[in-house]
Amino acid sequence: MYQVQGIDPEDGPYLATIVVNWGDEAATLTYDPVLAGAAFSQYDNCVYTDLWTGEKKAGNGTIQNIPLEAHGHTAFKSKCLPW
Repeated sequence: MYQVQGIDPEDGPYLATIVVNWGDEAATLTYDPVLAGAAFSQYDNCVYTDLWTGEKKAGNGTIQNIPLEAHGHTAFKSKCLPW
């Protein structure tokens, strides 16, 4: 997992994450936005944006489970706020 902080001119700061499944079998990424530094607490309101498709998913600061195919990858932007 690779992460970088960025600032969107319209939406402000965010955390971008890229994950690659180097394994020969499908796997599930367990992403904790609090541990990753994207959220302050599990009660934060978060928006996760798929950087390949632009699809947005609303959620909170709790653990997110992301399925990955064998040799698959994903890239997403996390934007979490405490309100």
